Amino acid sequence: MIPINKQLRKYFVAVAVAAVLVIFVLSNLGVFIFFNNYVKESTLKSDQKILEYIQDLLDADDQAGTEMATVPGLRQFIRGEGVEVNIYDLAGRLVFASSAGGHGHKGMGRGMGMMGQGNESGAVELVFRSYPLQVDGEQVGTVEIGRPKNILASEDRTFVLTMNAVFLLALVLALAVAVVISKYVAAKFLNPLYLVRNNILAIKKDPFVKLQSVITKTEEIQQLAQATEDLAQTIKDQENLRKRLTSDIAHELRTPLATLQSHLEAMIDGVWEPTTERLSFCNDEVIRLTGLIKNLNELSVLESEANKLQITEINLSGLMEELCTNYRLIFAEKEIELLQEIEPGVVIQADKDRLRQVLVNILANAYKYTAANGRVTVRLLTEPEVAVLEVQDTGVGIASKDLPYIFERFYRGDRSRSRESGGAGIGLTIAKALVEAHKGTIRVESELGKGTVVQIKLPKQQHSK
Repeated sequence: MIPINKQLRKYFVAVAVAAVLVIFVLSNLGVFIFFNNYVKESTLKSDQKILEYIQDLLDADDQAGTEMATVPGLRQFIRGEGVEVNIYDLAGRLVFASSAGGHGHKGMGRGMGMMGQGNESGAVELVFRSYPLQVDGEQVGTVEIGRPKNILASEDRTFVLTMNAVFLLALVLALAVAVVISKYVAAKFLNPLYLVRNNILAIKKDPFVKLQSVITKTEEIQQLAQATEDLAQTIKDQENLRKRLTSDIAHELRTPLATLQSHLEAMIDGVWEPTTERLSFCNDEVIRLTGLIKNLNELSVLESEANKLQITEINLSGLMEELCTNYRLIFAEKEIELLQEIEPGVVIQADKDRLRQVLVNILANAYKYTAANGRVTVRLLTEPEVAVLEVQDTGVGIASKDLPYIFERFYRGDRSRSRESGGAGIGLTIAKALVEAHKGTIRVESELGKGTVVQIKLPKQQHSK
């Protein structure tokens, strides 16, 4: 594994080198094309200048042939241009040579405007171009203009070498700058990441540790830092819930067991007579314990892969009307009005028995926490893809601080901590598990002193994952 800071440095250096190399290649290519074209154009312009000068001399002095060598100023002019010039008549005889010994007979077979080479012992190798020499529109001879073969190439190489040296220096500077920038960027971007990493390691050791503050302008890193803080808070909540769960289980088991133990010991020791009433009380506690264990086992099954629903097509409207009819008398005994607003003919695919269990749990909670002269309303309506079930009561309500935890097992808010309310705080947990097994959702809205609304949404059709 390579640390990310080293990877960033490698990437920066690689980009810098690649950029300099691309510029180097393109620049050399540009020089090769444009500079050579420039040299050729400059050479042709210089040759044309020499030809025009010679032509002007011929037109002015009306001279040709061997007398060309005596034209004043011609040799000095040619020397100023840095070239050698040979002039031939139509017969191919050399009538003028700018060099001391002349270039010698070159012949007329090269044609006009073509290049040739001459080699004199100890002399610089020249490249010649031939041009026609005319008087009054008639060719009277040929002019050869020679330039050193290697002078332009040498200049070209010098320019290219200088340019390449500059690019080499630029490459070294680019590498140095890339290293410096990579260190800065690595520090700027990675330091917050290191803080996030340290926070995660700290959470692993102690979920309740105070996290280091991560300040960054990078959106993704800020989101990661926020996600870490959210994770830490979730772990804290889960740890607190675990502790509370352990305490609640111990409480739920300890109280009936202690009661049973005290009653049985009293009857065994002869302090109490084993009356029907006392034995019945002990039996109730046993039933309570059995129900608790049964609920725990049921919840374990629901939350495992072993849970299998018996999905069939059911008339949800009929099921809810049946439940309302069965519970109306029970609610009436407590002087609670049970109302129903049920849309007829709602058919869904679900496990009828499990769904009945959910509705019974919710109705039971509404009954427990709604006082006399209260009201409970059962609703059923449909949306395009789901059936919506609602149970609304005018009961004591749920505190806002308790709402996030009401589906946690054994969690009971202040309203229900007393044993008189009955139950073990697991009913809503089971209801949620069953609803989610049907690929539905359940949510609760509540306000202290005003009541609670439990809403369930179930898909009309069940689809496999």
